[in-house]
Amino acid sequence: MKKLLVLSMLLITGNSTFAQSKKVVVAKLRPFIPKDYSVLAYETGDLNQDTYPDIVLALKNNQETDSDQTARPLLILLGKKGGGLSLYARNDSAVLCKGCGGVFGDPFEGITIKGRYFSLEYYGGSRYRWNRITTFKYDPVKKDFILHRDAGLSYDDTQHNKKYAKDVYHKEAFGKQRFVKYKYDTD
Repeated sequence: MKKLLVLSMLLITGNSTFAQSKKVVVAKLRPFIPKDYSVLAYETGDLNQDTYPDIVLALKNNQETDSDQTARPLLILLGKKGGGLSLYARNDSAVLCKGCGGVFGDPFEGITIKGRYFSLEYYGGSRYRWNRITTFKYDPVKKDFILHRDAGLSYDDTQHNKKYAKDVYHKEAFGKQRFVKYKYDTD
């Protein structure tokens, strides 16, 4: 019984601490959120390997609708000594719009950070389903974020034996495309 009580207290405390840390991060993001926008998603990691936590922040317009193609800004915020953040780059064409997912609605699934890489993940479609993962990598020599990989998968949902069409583009196919110049609708 004692172990159960201790475990319960740890879970409650852990959830409370997690909620508080989320509030602290959101408070740090406020200066970077323009009027009429709110947080769509964010992820924290040390992208430039300087030991300060960086944040990739996706924003959404508060007025966007299901069929809307309003831009969704994506910000790279680099951590500074003392816990502050500075805007490194902004791209209004990196995140797929809310209306870009077909009948499935908003295709945006989230942001993932691993080491010097961050990825934007999507899923959408109707009869023809698709997913897409766009990955950028921090280049320490150029001190810039470069498109590393853009991959997608699609299939016909009515097929019994689903045949997947896979498209994977590596940096060899698109060169050293900078994050600030990337547009999701460019083939």
